[in-house]
Amino acid sequence: MGKSLEFVKDRIRLGGTNGMENNKYNKLTEEQTPFEILEESLKLAITGSILCSQTFEYNILNKGTFKVKIIYNPDAEYDYFTMQRCSSDGTYAHLYELMEICVENIINLKTYFKNVTLPKDLSGHTLIYTIGNFVLTSETDKEKFKTEDKPWLDCRFTAMLPIKFEIK
Repeated sequence: MGKSLEFVKDRIRLGGTNGMENNKYNKLTEEQTPFEILEESLKLAITGSILCSQTFEYNILNKGTFKVKIIYNPDAEYDYFTMQRCSSDGTYAHLYELMEICVENIINLKTYFKNVTLPKDLSGHTLIYTIGNFVLTSETDKEKFKTEDKPWLDCRFTAMLPIKFEIK
């Protein structure tokens, strides 16, 4: 399939993932990223392996522009992964929502590799996010995930998206 599953497993095993190593995952699976669904819901213009190439303009003191590119490569050497979670009654539609949020966070510049120093002025730069396949998992616990107002929630879904981050 790709390198996504092994990358995520290694990162969790090595720690530094906010205690994820303590979770009781039913099964971690690598899923081919559902671009046909994400393309429509996120309004992506997919060209080959490039999912998104946007130019952003910003105006703080001077007007400047920079680009964001999202490239799909399931065999990349990833730097980190972004993830989203939700409690659920087990309805799998929630997984698609989590995948959308992961990609939206890239598009909206809400995630980047913390070991890379971002320049103060992004003018003329391109932020390149190379993503792999999603790694999906669920956990089941009749007591842990329910809330007082929603006692039927006994499942927690997690979607993880491996990313290689570069600035050019």
